[in-house]
Amino acid sequence: MPNGQRIEVLDSIRGLASFSVVIHHTLIATPIFLAAHYHESIENNLVKVLTSSPLHVLWGGHEAVLLFFVLSGFVLSLPFLNQRSPKYSQYLIKRICRIYIPYILSIALSAGLLFLLNPSNISDLSDWFNGMWSSSITGKTIFSSLLMLDYHVHNLNTVTWSLVHEMRISIIFPILIFFIIKYTWRKSLLIGIFLSLFACIANVLVYRTIQNDAVFLLVTSLSSTVYYTNFFIIGAVVAKHRHQIIPKIKRLNSSYKFTILAVSLALYCSEWIIPKLGYYKYNGDIIQTTLTTFILDLIIMTGIIILFTLVLSSSTFKKILLNRYLLGLGKISYSLYLVHIIVLLSIIHFFKYDVPFGILLLIVPIISVFVAILFYKYIEFPSISLANRIVNNKNRSDSKTIVATRYSIKK
Repeated sequence: MPNGQRIEVLDSIRGLASFSVVIHHTLIATPIFLAAHYHESIENNLVKVLTSSPLHVLWGGHEAVLLFFVLSGFVLSLPFLNQRSPKYSQYLIKRICRIYIPYILSIALSAGLLFLLNPSNISDLSDWFNGMWSSSITGKTIFSSLLMLDYHVHNLNTVTWSLVHEMRISIIFPILIFFIIKYTWRKSLLIGIFLSLFACIANVLVYRTIQNDAVFLLVTSLSSTVYYTNFFIIGAVVAKHRHQIIPKIKRLNSSYKFTILAVSLALYCSEWIIPKLGYYKYNGDIIQTTLTTFILDLIIMTGIIILFTLVLSSSTFKKILLNRYLLGLGKISYSLYLVHIIVLLSIIHFFKYDVPFGILLLIVPIISVFVAILFYKYIEFPSISLANRIVNNKNRSDSKTIVATRYSIKK
């Protein structure tokens, strides 16, 4: 099957993952689901079932972000692996326009609505929710947002922490892919795991030694970027070896494939199926938290890799995922990721005195999809088109320069 179709299938997965992030944030806006998220003791049986079972896949926010990182590594590597490596300048222009322009406009939109709605604390909702739009915008916030420094992101658009790392890793990705192409998959995986371990050790040392808040935030942000580089590497390694992996899975019968699917989802939800590990992730000391996070993320990543290879190998799963509605969700997935927090905050603060919170939270995912469609049409797609125009104009300019040079040499 052509590469483009494979990517379409993965786009549907990206869309579903993005929607699961929307559900995740909508649910943890309530105190009971936030407590469940931190593995605190919960008496509500429905919340227990939705949390500590594979059903958590429906609202696995952290897991979805790891999936985005692996998927980025997979997709970004394809041109390099297919001998169609773009010029670095062209690659960088496309990544900046693709990521940065929608990102910064979402920040501006959130800042504008913060100013207009003048929100206040809502006691019925969670501390996580009330931490957003809770402080005024300062020059430091603007400076940090413009340069993607990962400072105070929760106040304006909490999801943008991941875009900081996405942008940084994208900048160095052509260097990473050079080594991934050169080395065996074992060496590449070892390099990725080493980077994550190095970042974990750095975080522990920084936590124990650095007292200055600004330096602490900067160093931990950079070490997090190093940590998440591993997931890009894994995605690229899977892309490199997909032609060897996929035929082996294709030969399996349907029962084996559904068993593999169940295993991948269990690994994906490992934090919630093994709640003791999840508890230490949020409630242990710095070493316990760091080590548990590292182990769980490796398990989740394994589940993601299995899922990717499975859907690329199964005609049944492809048929399901190539549904036009899922493809449409995949198309707007980045816009949905960017705007849903703004929709959540706007709806709650605008209607908080007139409509029960339960109803408001129910309509947030639906409204988010419609707003994402508009954001994609008027912000994201024009940003992509702008990148293509800049690259095409640069190519034409370069071609004219080459022709003119050749003509002058002949003369």
